[in-house]
Amino acid sequence: MKLEKAFLEYLHTDQSQSGWTQLDLQLLIEALYKIKEWKGEPLNIHSDRPPHQTATRLLKKLLYENRLESHVKNGKLYTLPFTDLTDPEIASISAPQAYITYLEAMRHYGITDRLPKNIELVQPSDEHTIKQLLTAHYRARYKRLADITGFMESYPGQFKVMRPKGVSCNISKSRKLETRIYRSAQMPRYVSIGRLFIDMVQKPDLCSGMDHVINVYLEYAPQNKPKIIRALSEGEFSKITKVKVGFLLAELCGIRSSEVMELQEFKQRGGSAKLISNEPYDAKYIAEDWELALNMERPEFDRFRY
Repeated sequence: MKLEKAFLEYLHTDQSQSGWTQLDLQLLIEALYKIKEWKGEPLNIHSDRPPHQTATRLLKKLLYENRLESHVKNGKLYTLPFTDLTDPEIASISAPQAYITYLEAMRHYGITDRLPKNIELVQPSDEHTIKQLLTAHYRARYKRLADITGFMESYPGQFKVMRPKGVSCNISKSRKLETRIYRSAQMPRYVSIGRLFIDMVQKPDLCSGMDHVINVYLEYAPQNKPKIIRALSEGEFSKITKVKVGFLLAELCGIRSSEVMELQEFKQRGGSAKLISNEPYDAKYIAEDWELALNMERPEFDRFRY
């Protein structure tokens, strides 16, 4: 069987994503060269690694024959013919070292009716972690073909996110990512919904504001409480983040389970932290059990009037 036929058949059966970067396709060719067969039929290749420019030549041929399309004019993102990609798909496929969070993730999970102006992605802050997570990602992608761990040694470095039309993308760095979601190759890659509820508290300005975050907590946190608690236990978060999440769950959502009330242990002794970190301190409302100044107006806060 020709490499070209196996290559295209794989793309037609790829359930994890509908578009591919040049690195995606290069690694697919590497994997096919390693196993030298497809669906039990040997491939007409004899070396362990593809000759130089194999991927480039094959892509040019398939593009010329209209069996592949270049989706972004000034980028190298490829699709099968007549395939439309969403903006989140383009952003996520273009930057597999990152995942989508904040308002776009809220829209994805159906817990907001607001549309994001930007797609916000988060990636590791150091090159070593990026390579580790990408190796996990590509191992998941090509696990039915070959182990691609060795291929990643030639990984060229950080990707640049392609800019989809009509929406802008921002990519920020963090040392404390939700790494378990990289075990899946599914694209777009979104933060888990449990971790998302924590991200909303950490960066409410990227989630349409704290007032909207509280509304989302009131409506959707009770049914997602186990996932939120799991995300808190698995991740690394500041004490004040844990206190804010605990306050919202216990005092506003009425979830006063032991796992939630234990979050009071992280409250700041001898003073009050602020619910909204980048807003001025206001002592009008104080949640004393949580040592938390509620520096915004909400009707639910009247009972905390100081």
